[in-house]
Amino acid sequence: MPVNIMRSSAPRVSSFVKDACLPLADTVLADDFESQLDRFYSRGTSDRPMLIDFGAADFVEVAALVNCVATLVQREEQCQPTFIALPSDRRVRDFFKVWRFAEAVLTSTGRNIANFLVSEDQRFIGEPQETYTGQGDALSKLEFDPDWEPGKKTSRNFFEFTTFKDSDAERIGPEGKLASAAREEGKKWTRPLIQQVLEKHLPGGSTKDEVARVVIYEAMSNAVRHPKASVILSVSKFERPGERPGAQSGSLRICLWDDGDGIAFTLMAALREGRPIRAFGLPSFMSDKVYVTIRNFTKTKSEHHIVDQATEITQQVATEPRVLLASLFPGVTRAVRTIVPKVLAFDEAIEGGGEFGNLMDILGGAPGMGLYALTRTVLDQFGGSLFIRSGNYRMLIEMAHDTYRKQHGARYKCKITQYEKHMPSFRGNLLAIQIPVQAQIRS
Repeated sequence: MPVNIMRSSAPRVSSFVKDACLPLADTVLADDFESQLDRFYSRGTSDRPMLIDFGAADFVEVAALVNCVATLVQREEQCQPTFIALPSDRRVRDFFKVWRFAEAVLTSTGRNIANFLVSEDQRFIGEPQETYTGQGDALSKLEFDPDWEPGKKTSRNFFEFTTFKDSDAERIGPEGKLASAAREEGKKWTRPLIQQVLEKHLPGGSTKDEVARVVIYEAMSNAVRHPKASVILSVSKFERPGERPGAQSGSLRICLWDDGDGIAFTLMAALREGRPIRAFGLPSFMSDKVYVTIRNFTKTKSEHHIVDQATEITQQVATEPRVLLASLFPGVTRAVRTIVPKVLAFDEAIEGGGEFGNLMDILGGAPGMGLYALTRTVLDQFGGSLFIRSGNYRMLIEMAHDTYRKQHGARYKCKITQYEKHMPSFRGNLLAIQIPVQAQIRS
């Protein structure tokens, strides 16, 4: 059972010295959060108290919230005190509440958010939200269902944090086993109202099918299969054009985080044991080139490579960034000669699947195709990007511009950033998917 601290024992914001604070102001992106983490760990011991200060934030990206939860989990495991200052902007606090940030903290750390709040923000516990009404367009109805009650199987906010926990192989919330989590989460995106929004606002044909069947299902399947994963968080947000300060275009952002072993760590462990990590040889039509930039966190050093997806990955050439990138290539998996957790198939008969949505059917469900199909769908079909934070690196991959295609023959461009040595290895794996919005969404 979570143990609540007494409100009087919570520190005030003023009790934290500057170097113990992560000041997150204005528009807070995942990169901003990690820049402040880097500053914190570079200026003192990791076991000193940390304040994650959202006080001056007027917009917070969902990936930054997921990163915040991962940080809380990691520091709780190390018995390192961590506190949160909530946004002073009521609209942003309402966003935290309607997206169920407090519930994500509770299910991930086992502690109520009251344990983490500074003294002056304890008054916001139980504060009703007033920003979201569910009135207006279909997207507004997805963001808030005014008729929702705790007994309903559907969520109050379609995009809110959903937690899957493996303490007893049971899902937290609606009924279901962890093995069915990917299918269950994918099917949620086949409901009529979300399909209506996807069909209207995302580029490409039959987009509503591909989000559910490929993007959500494969991202969730990947998380379920990670060794030692006991918690999986899923959250998303459909950002209207202009909703993010300074951004004229909109996007659908989908984040999944698990607390399992890192992606590259898992594949490199298989290589060290003498096991291959590629399930089959690549036919030429499936082999593309990637223009890769590897840089340090301060962006003072960088190196460039052209990586062919067909290149064999051996223990001798397996570095963490190389293997992290390879995890997106077809047929790459730790499951070649080992047993991995079972994931129930997405067995909905969906007609009119796109080119990449049917990829799994064409290859007969061959192992190691999940992240490849996800990458092809997000990048090639939707023109979006895929971000992965895992281990000591972060990776962003997207379609290559014409210059890269002509000069290097590369289909994709990828930027991999190495964190400084003072930064602890990331807890688990974060996948953040961004898909651009095609049409105008009215606020």
